[in-house]
Amino acid sequence: AGGFNASVGDPRAPRPVVPTYQPENGTSYEIGAKGDLGRNIFVTLAAYQTEVEDFQGQVDNGCAVTNPVCPVVSTSFISNVGKAEVWGLELTASGRWELLGGRLRADASLSRQGGKLKSTGRRIQQNPDWTRALEVNFRRPVVGDAEGFLNLSYSGQTGGFQEIDSALELDDRDLLDARVGVAFERVELSAYANNVTDESYVVFRSATQVRYSDPRRYGVQVRYRW
Repeated sequence: AGGFNASVGDPRAPRPVVPTYQPENGTSYEIGAKGDLGRNIFVTLAAYQTEVEDFQGQVDNGCAVTNPVCPVVSTSFISNVGKAEVWGLELTASGRWELLGGRLRADASLSRQGGKLKSTGRRIQQNPDWTRALEVNFRRPVVGDAEGFLNLSYSGQTGGFQEIDSALELDDRDLLDARVGVAFERVELSAYANNVTDESYVVFRSATQVRYSDPRRYGVQVRYRW
């Protein structure tokens, strides 16, 4: 969808802020295959390409403290920057097993993607070269109607750029979340930790500011189901 930019920036800007931007329109092509590998594993493989008209990109107005024409902090805004193409390959797998008297489920994915503006050849922003994920869930009866459970969730990415008009790269990251607990008929008790390894990476970076990721967080949780 289209929209508008709230800030007009500095009137001296080399690249004036556009008040509005138009919607994107895209045509996608996809081909793939899916099926079982043995009794317990299901896999899918897909390849896609998308052709986009009026691609929306975040740019800035060209101001900078070192720019004598407009010596102030730059203003970022969204603008339609032309035609773009985006492509990708994705492999996913899901497995289910009986283990140690309980049920083990694992889901994994790996993808490779890319994209560029056709007019300039610049890479598409916020589009990592590689993304990967793995989630493991194990549940097992413990006492009476109570079930113990363990959940591990991993996600990671490599490569890519912050914005179309910036050479600043995205930080690589590998994040792990964990949860362990016990579930009764209506009550669930658990302990959790997000970002277990206390990974630190830059979420947003520009010439004048940097925003970092959340640190490790942990706690306990009680849920009741009516």
